[in-house]
Amino acid sequence: MQSPRTSHHADSSRPKTIPALQEWNSSNGTYEFTSDSRVVRNVNDAIALAATSRTCAADLSAMTGRSVAEVAGTEDSLRPGDIFLSLGSDNMKLGAEGYELSVDGTMRVTAREDRGVFYGTRTILQLIRQSLLVPCGSARDWPLKPERGLMVDVGRKYFTVDWLRRHIKEIAYLKMNMLHLHLSDNQGFRIESSSHPEVVDAPYLTKSEVSGLIALAEEYKITIIPEIEMPGHMAAILEHHEDLQLRVNSGDPDPRPGDINYGLIDLSKEGSYTLMDELLDEYLDLFPGPYWHLGADEYAAARGNEYPQLLEYARNLFGPNAVAKDAYLGFINRANARVRAAGKTTRAWNDGIGGGNAVTVDSDVALEYWTNDTRYTAQELVDLGHLVSNESWDPTYYVLQQHSVVRPDVRWGYEEWQPDLFAKNDVLDPASAEKNLGSKIHIWCDFDTRNEEQIAADIENPLRMLSQQVWGSPHLSPTWEGFTSIIEIVGHTPNR
Repeated sequence: MQSPRTSHHADSSRPKTIPALQEWNSSNGTYEFTSDSRVVRNVNDAIALAATSRTCAADLSAMTGRSVAEVAGTEDSLRPGDIFLSLGSDNMKLGAEGYELSVDGTMRVTAREDRGVFYGTRTILQLIRQSLLVPCGSARDWPLKPERGLMVDVGRKYFTVDWLRRHIKEIAYLKMNMLHLHLSDNQGFRIESSSHPEVVDAPYLTKSEVSGLIALAEEYKITIIPEIEMPGHMAAILEHHEDLQLRVNSGDPDPRPGDINYGLIDLSKEGSYTLMDELLDEYLDLFPGPYWHLGADEYAAARGNEYPQLLEYARNLFGPNAVAKDAYLGFINRANARVRAAGKTTRAWNDGIGGGNAVTVDSDVALEYWTNDTRYTAQELVDLGHLVSNESWDPTYYVLQQHSVVRPDVRWGYEEWQPDLFAKNDVLDPASAEKNLGSKIHIWCDFDTRNEEQIAADIENPLRMLSQQVWGSPHLSPTWEGFTSIIEIVGHTPNR
């Protein structure tokens, strides 16, 4: 199926924000932010909006250099220049994250939920950053997709807590709501462990630091998605558990460093499940969010003739028609049951799904679709009952390679791509669009060739491209060049 060229209607009359507002109606006059301006949360919503109101006031203080008071009050108590936050919109179109904004002598944000009010405050920050005088008007704004975010490969390259904290605030400024932490890979296991301290590689994130990140993320309406890679990409763990390393039929350890299938655990051994269960149980409790990312990519179980132990294990467990791949698919379902028992949803990369004779992956596993070199298209995965997200290589991958950097094609991403267009013109049917959760920018550190500040600069534009496309509002400019001028105007979050 060929991808249609995406038509992005451009409207330059709306205020300059990233992402652009879905709807804007201008009116006469201007609002002025002054030294007396306050953030006032509706007294009837004083508890529900307390954190959002405090964060808005703190960010405005940091941005303007003025001390901004934060109080509870009524709409009748507003003074010129105040910012009023309240719940109670009955506009079902707004959903959980949408909001209404009214700008006259005051600014007023109303939403159905706290998250919507928070995103309204991000719009206010962007407007006041440009000028203390804001044109009057009214807006309704809501996202196209429920998930918009950033993935960071902390396993292969350590990122400091300060860098991660700054990027929580940065992506929230762009109305993104997901931070996916890829915490382990062949080159490193970067989070403190009490169950298996031997597998941890320095430098690493302590549990106290992670708890601090989680608290900050909650303040900025960011969900942290943790990922510990299993049952592949486990070399950093298997270095300390060599008896669990998958071996080919010759008895030699399976692929050496550099092979795509390096770091595979032997799924025919009970000890492998004990190790993985202990790590799962430890971290499921640490992260309060609704997701656990299993990884589950690039495991070579399809080569059953090289792994007779996997074939024997699969047939003993799933019957005489099973193939070696069923051992891997069975592992995903086994882990999924453990994750579900903890009240969370399992996520996994899409490349290994399918190919078994006796086992199919549970349909309640959400699949992150990064490649179409697989058995199933995105549409077929949706038809099988899975939620999907569009993590296609282009335009979402930023990859540090040995002698180069793969960068997202931001021009194509902005001018033509849209989040229901998956890898290589794999287009999701519009009737299934609600099954696509959204997308993220991915920082993959195959080689540690750039420092974290260089990476921060490199991903500035890709993050803004993705923010616009996954929010799905009409473009302020039809061209990438025009959008870059808006990027400059909107700038960065305060407190970075």
